[in-house]
Amino acid sequence: MTKSIFLFLLLFCLHCGTEDAGFRKVDGPPEKGNTDIVIQNFHATGKNDKRVLWTLVSDRAYINNKTGIVLLDKVNLEYFDKKNKKTIIISERGVLHQKKRIMILDDKVKVYSPNGRKLYTNHLVWEEKTQKLHTDAPVKIYFPGGDSLNGQNLKADMNLNKIVVDQPIGQVQQK
Repeated sequence: MTKSIFLFLLLFCLHCGTEDAGFRKVDGPPEKGNTDIVIQNFHATGKNDKRVLWTLVSDRAYINNKTGIVLLDKVNLEYFDKKNKKTIIISERGVLHQKKRIMILDDKVKVYSPNGRKLYTNHLVWEEKTQKLHTDAPVKIYFPGGDSLNGQNLKADMNLNKIVVDQPIGQVQQK
């Protein structure tokens, strides 16, 4: 709840004082649809009362205040678990649905977990409420020690500790 309020207040403040803050109000380029605000070097942070939960950085954010949708270019999301271990998600593009509290990441998506596992795909959904990742797209997962797994229809936790791939191709041997 605190995270949603923080992001709403951030967007509200930006909307009210865009000229003074160095932002510009635009109709948006045609490929980005109806945009209220474009922000270069966008930064957002999700917090609760005790700690930072995630940080989001994007080269450019196209914000639609009416829909609560933020289109992102060159996304870098850092998620911190309860032990403050960091998972990094990088993608070329993303769509943040503030009301639904999900982020859809597309195009060269890479996930680097604190346990050394790496996930590569072209489409990934992060659900903030459940802290889960999922995709129907093909995935490739690399494990420490050199094993890998290709597949499709992935569901995983944010740290890639619990991974389910419905249509695996290949085999991972536990050492």
